[in-house]
Amino acid sequence: MIKGLFGALLAILAFICGLCFSNFYPKDSEQGFSFRQNLYHSSELLPDSFVSRPTFSASSLLSTKINLSLEERGKITKTFNDIIALANENKICTGGSYSIEPTFYYDKGRNVPRGHSFRASFNCEISANQLQEYNELINNMAKLASLNGLIVMNTPALSAVISSELLRKNEQNSISEILKLADEARKQYSKVTNKNCYVKNIDFVNNSIVPRPLYAAKSNSDIVETSLPVIDSKKIEKTATVAFYCE
Repeated sequence: MIKGLFGALLAILAFICGLCFSNFYPKDSEQGFSFRQNLYHSSELLPDSFVSRPTFSASSLLSTKINLSLEERGKITKTFNDIIALANENKICTGGSYSIEPTFYYDKGRNVPRGHSFRASFNCEISANQLQEYNELINNMAKLASLNGLIVMNTPALSAVISSELLRKNEQNSISEILKLADEARKQYSKVTNKNCYVKNIDFVNNSIVPRPLYAAKSNSDIVETSLPVIDSKKIEKTATVAFYCE
């Protein structure tokens, strides 16, 4: 009696296992199945560009000057137009919009005039062989600002970054390598399953990079001699989800 029940249980269990197996690998050779796999390609890139953001602010004289005459406003405008013209000559730095605004402090329930603020900035990007040209530009900008007396330039530091062009080329190469990996996987799955397998779809993940900025030291002298920062390589990994179908 017990042996009979045990045999019946084994038969039921074998039937269930066989059913599960046939759902993943169909008995009918004309039926197919699909599955997904993540593929990766990593690469090491060295930063090839250097960026900085020179800023300008009010001097101690301007920051405490409550009344600003038209002549003084015109002096600031002319100086900064000359600074913008310098930047436009070599195309290293872009930007240059600026603002002059009165400042106040709060005292006994009312706003009391304090002086004026000045805000302006440029975005600069250079390659390694443009360092001397960059230093000359920064020094000429700082000289114009100092001669004005109402605005000052804050000496920037350079940080190393990977240029958009290098990232674009690396992206294309990573996609090509993942396509090769997908084709190799397709061939392997065809061999293992004894079926015709092919790539049904590939979804690439848009990876972003936030490189750790490495700054060059600022100079404390009147003449700025900015040096290039020490750089290290950045690991970039491209991911794709590949859908395979075998029949």
